[in-house]
Amino acid sequence: MEDRTAKVLVVCQEPEALEELSGWFASEGYSCVTTTRSDDADKLLRSDRFDLVLGDLDMPGLPAADLLALVQTLPSIPAVLTATTLENRETAAMSVEAGADSYILKPFMRKDVLIHAAAALKRPRQVSAAEDQAAREREEEIVFRLLAAIGRRSDETEEHVRRVGLYASVLADGLGWAAEPTREIRLAAALHDIGEVAIPDSILVKAGRLSPEEYALMKKHTEIGANALDGSELSVLRMARDIALAHHEKWDGTGYPKGIVGEDIPECARIVAIADVYDALLSERVYRLPLSEDEAFAIMVANKGKYFDPRIFDCFLRLLPEFRMIRGLMQDDDDLSIDFSELL
Repeated sequence: MEDRTAKVLVVCQEPEALEELSGWFASEGYSCVTTTRSDDADKLLRSDRFDLVLGDLDMPGLPAADLLALVQTLPSIPAVLTATTLENRETAAMSVEAGADSYILKPFMRKDVLIHAAAALKRPRQVSAAEDQAAREREEEIVFRLLAAIGRRSDETEEHVRRVGLYASVLADGLGWAAEPTREIRLAAALHDIGEVAIPDSILVKAGRLSPEEYALMKKHTEIGANALDGSELSVLRMARDIALAHHEKWDGTGYPKGIVGEDIPECARIVAIADVYDALLSERVYRLPLSEDEAFAIMVANKGKYFDPRIFDCFLRLLPEFRMIRGLMQDDDDLSIDFSELL
């Protein structure tokens, strides 16, 4: 947001002060709405979107606690400045402790007001809990609508893609990722094979080995998926795009589609590569029965440093109990009792 296009609500019981404040804000390019009534302020805040609220704590019906509680319920939380006289300075200071950005002492001084306003507007603004939750729900709906649109065209079940997402989030958390990208990779990883929507059924569900020509076509699902997800402003879909493109790249550079080496492969894709292979090896496919866990891990351990990033693979081994728990909850499975502690 540009400060000089900010929208300000001024709530003050003194008409002369309102006129003066409105003029100061307008002279700096702000859009300003004013009211002398606290109940009107409530209605204005709920019906419009403001970047800054200046509330006079000396007017009846506008306790600081009520004002701050109100703005916390809004779809986008504005900056808040409170104002009072020197005699009530303690009340104003308490408003800052409760969440206001700053306070201003009356009588109002132009320079003081505008400096405090500019500083408050430059601070990173929060979003409300309701808006944050709604945004997350929209992201999840987008991802799972995309998965539903694809349908079960391949042997990858809904349970498989959900498990891969959960495994990926466990790995990301174990690697020290922040909470939000860890949440996003759970969704983004589920779209790793979205490009398979463009691959013929004769290849996707073929029971036998693919011919070189069929395999070459199958590999294109990475670029098809990345192209389908390209250009989104949603960070979760940008991550999904990187995963779709690079989850078949290998640490040693022998993967596809680009033959990228080592840390040039996006970390999110290196995480999903391990999660995907783990679940795929333990799952039934049209061309083979599921492997036992010791068979699957023999394959995976042999590929540490070749297919898989060694650092992420070591994290995966540490987190095996969580992987097993997820698999057990999402699929009836035989007891997995093999001890891989010696591999750490």
